[in-house]
Amino acid sequence: MFKDERELISHLIREMLLIAEVKRAIKGDIISKKLFKDFLQTYFNMYAPELLAKPDIVIVFEDVTKSTDDWFLVSIELKYFKADDRLSKRLRKAFREIGQPLRYHLYGFDATVLWHVFEENVDIEIIQSYSNLISEIIERLRLPIVYFSTRITKREKDNLYFLVIKPTEVGSLKDINYIITWMFNLTRSIRNPLLPQDNEVEKRRRVLKTILGIP
Repeated sequence: MFKDERELISHLIREMLLIAEVKRAIKGDIISKKLFKDFLQTYFNMYAPELLAKPDIVIVFEDVTKSTDDWFLVSIELKYFKADDRLSKRLRKAFREIGQPLRYHLYGFDATVLWHVFEENVDIEIIQSYSNLISEIIERLRLPIVYFSTRITKREKDNLYFLVIKPTEVGSLKDINYIITWMFNLTRSIRNPLLPQDNEVEKRRRVLKTILGIP
């Protein structure tokens, strides 16, 4: 259905930008490591972590609670699983990388999402079993991560429709508007535990906003 993860991400961002609540939706690779390090050092006399983690997608919403400021920054770590002979290898790799989204809390994102997207031909029992395992780890360890697992089930012109397995299995197909709204509602209660009280993370967040062009 999609050649690779990057193509899927580009498609999803185009759909996200049509959602009224989404102020911005951009690829995380727009975040410049050099600017991040330079701004931190110049304006705050701080050093950035040597390895700058970049989410696959950044979504900006208005934060009516103003917990940190006017904007709510959500980072998405996305994994795309195709129905091919490398599926098992990709699943094992993604399992080892389950903690990746936690890195984004250190840079000042308000919340982080781990989103596993399965191609339509992947067996539903494999998806359910794998998703249950990932969900159990996150819930039992109380990791501040919102987890979504979906299977692309239908493509109608430029719109994708998903079967949602996690957070809760839903029988009917859902579009990107429904899923992003659901994500936003969940992230408001599963937020970055370091904000707003951690002064260092708050300064990194200010630099992050500057690089992303967020007022």
